[in-house]
Amino acid sequence: MASRHFKTKRGKVGRGKKHALYIGGQGNYADRDDVIYLGDFNMPRWANDGVDFFEAADEMERANGRTYTEFEFAIPREVTDPVTYAQEFSEKVLSKNHPYRLAVHDKLASDGGRNVHGHLMFTERKLDGVERNREQFFLRANPKIPDKGGAAKDRKWNNKNMVQDMRMEYSMFAKSHGIELDLRSNLAQGLDEPEPKIGPVHDRSDRNKNRGNLISKVESLRNGRATAKAEFTAEQKLKYEAQLKARLHRKKLWADFQKHRRSTYFKLADEFKVSHVNEKERLAAIKSSYFEKREVLINDRNLKYVQRRVAISIANMERITQELTLKAEFEAIRNAIKIEQNEHYSEKYRIFLMNKAQAGDEIARAELLRVKTEKSNKANESNSIVAVGTVIKVDPAQINFKYEVSRTGEVTYQMRGQNVIKDIGKRLDLLQTDDLTIEAALRLAQSKFGSKLSLTGSKDFQERVAQIAAERGLKIEFTDPAINHVMLIHKEQLMAQREMQMIEHNLKVAAKKLQDMRTLDAKTLAAIRQNVAIMSENNYLSAMVQASLIEAEEITKAKGFDSVNLTDRPCRGRVIAMTKHHLIQNIGQHKAVIHELAKIGTKQPITVGMMLDVKYQGVNPIVKTELTYENQKPRTR
Repeated sequence: MASRHFKTKRGKVGRGKKHALYIGGQGNYADRDDVIYLGDFNMPRWANDGVDFFEAADEMERANGRTYTEFEFAIPREVTDPVTYAQEFSEKVLSKNHPYRLAVHDKLASDGGRNVHGHLMFTERKLDGVERNREQFFLRANPKIPDKGGAAKDRKWNNKNMVQDMRMEYSMFAKSHGIELDLRSNLAQGLDEPEPKIGPVHDRSDRNKNRGNLISKVESLRNGRATAKAEFTAEQKLKYEAQLKARLHRKKLWADFQKHRRSTYFKLADEFKVSHVNEKERLAAIKSSYFEKREVLINDRNLKYVQRRVAISIANMERITQELTLKAEFEAIRNAIKIEQNEHYSEKYRIFLMNKAQAGDEIARAELLRVKTEKSNKANESNSIVAVGTVIKVDPAQINFKYEVSRTGEVTYQMRGQNVIKDIGKRLDLLQTDDLTIEAALRLAQSKFGSKLSLTGSKDFQERVAQIAAERGLKIEFTDPAINHVMLIHKEQLMAQREMQMIEHNLKVAAKKLQDMRTLDAKTLAAIRQNVAIMSENNYLSAMVQASLIEAEEITKAKGFDSVNLTDRPCRGRVIAMTKHHLIQNIGQHKAVIHELAKIGTKQPITVGMMLDVKYQGVNPIVKTELTYENQKPRTR
């Protein structure tokens, strides 16, 4: 068994020369016969050997300074050439960067074997290629002019993790020679009792009457650990084989799932292409039918001019209605395909495993249980709305719900005879997740926590909360940007649906008016023009305004400002940029507000640099004052 000895020592001023003589078996220690190798490396020209160098360090280093650092490491008995082993380790650690002395000792161990170990003694001052004399080498370093200062000390040797790092380095070095050496502490290795220190074998060792008991205890501990390690190794081997087998099965299942997913994706892509072509063909058929009907009406000489115009207008409206219906139908198909494509891997994989498990695949059944267990462990967090800032106390009696207050002060609200919300101070736990409960919880959280909220729970729950906030028109901001994005997308979808419903309603009203009217008067013509204008301009203007808003947000971000929505207090500041339909106002502290130009009325045209004081009344902004740069007085002390 390789010895785990690796020790770090440091010597103060006055001890360098003595220790260099000791590890080298020189001077007063010349009678030592255990030194089998001694070498000095990277020494400056003025130093004859390591003793000369560390004697100069004792003289020249500052008082209470450090003259050397030493690594004392045991060389495993399995190593056939311990000198080469020690030289390779020294070269790996210090290379050509530091002057050092290396000594290898070989003496009798307590168990009768060889105790071969190395002493690597070096200075922390690093060689930088500059030639310095004996006095200059140990001066304080000059980073700007290295020639005028001494050799700088390498600060990595003062790192708090240096000892652990070097022990790890030595373990990796021993492993490269085929020797497993764990230099972690007994506590880190899970060993209950450390080995007692016996000490080296020398002439006075026989005087220690307890030495034999210490040797027996060490041997007993090592034998017990060797037996436990063998049993543990066998158990670990079986466990590893089982894990490897399970990993291979999971890998095959995952490969089958990826193959199935790719085939499904290509099938969906083909369906998408077919639907796209079919949509174009049907749109072309509707358009062709309209032009044929229009051609017939134009060439029908039995119709009067007014009757012909009315019939053509009705045919045009029928065409538009059919096109809108067709687009909505294919949009639903495309949304279904996108949802299928964007569904998360984990959910698809779970469905895949479920189908294989139902078909009798035991490996898939075991994998399904493992996936469900992991999912349940990750999703153990309750569906809650959590406060971000301060919490305002709310009287439960003011809320039109039945409630119960526990001894700890928790309030449980009830609807329809069921517990739906639990108020726990800084958090609202939702005991039910229907739409009405979520809306009530959001309104309660907004009154208690403010407009900025945080959500916990499953991803589906958080996205549903964002959608309900958009549907109910609640002015709420969430801490998670992804949830805010879901709420914004849902708002845009709702606006598009409302616009589509408005267009269809106006078309039906206009068509009904045209059918009821026998003659075409000015009101009918105005209704036709109004409906056509709503159909064409409404979508165009909304798209232009939305594009302008996106451009304004990008400009705000590029200028280093955070876009905020401050409709509850006045916004005072300069206009820093403008787009076609919006202006960006700086309100200080790297914050900016984006206003819609169509809603702001001023006495003079708004330009970049103008100072505005905007106050919102509801959703409509009102400019109270407007100042330009010229109207501002210079700031003086």
